[in-house]
Amino acid sequence: MNATEQTDAELIAAVLAGRTHDSVAMLVRRHTTRVRAIVHPMLLNHADTDDVTQETLVKVLASLKTFKGESGFATWVHRIAVNTALNFIKRRKRRPPETEDVDAISQFEDVMAARPADKLEAEEIDVAISSAMTQLPLEQRLAISLVAIQGMDEREAASVAGCNTATLRWRLHAARKKLRILLGDLRSHGK
Repeated sequence: MNATEQTDAELIAAVLAGRTHDSVAMLVRRHTTRVRAIVHPMLLNHADTDDVTQETLVKVLASLKTFKGESGFATWVHRIAVNTALNFIKRRKRRPPETEDVDAISQFEDVMAARPADKLEAEEIDVAISSAMTQLPLEQRLAISLVAIQGMDEREAASVAGCNTATLRWRLHAARKKLRILLGDLRSHGK
């Protein structure tokens, strides 16, 4: 059986037994995209997302021996990703977060002007949503990211976010309410 056909548990066992190269590579490939998708809405910057993703995967590999299997491996990895992103944010608190989405508006104005109207409208919507997301508190961005973007059920999302399900539901409610207000002009503009 090759590494692509193995479960995470089998890959972990292979890594812990010293058969590491293919097993490590497969674990990293399986979880990189999801880790990036979870931390990017928290960081709102591709370079920072790359750094935190790499740091997360290094931590996961370094602490495989401590994985007890009390939750699914993916949930454990996602929790490490969230903690790593939160620690990164604490370290950079002295400087304001750089959001590529806001910078992208000025960088691509000429390109957007040359696009057909439907593509331009879709890009404007993406920029508006990204801008609205930057205005949410971190905990609410994380809740929206885990449930609405990643499609996790509320219990798993709460576990990854490090809170109880009721708290996650409240964060989702508050985030959706604020997004409705922030995006209200966008909805009325589309009618």
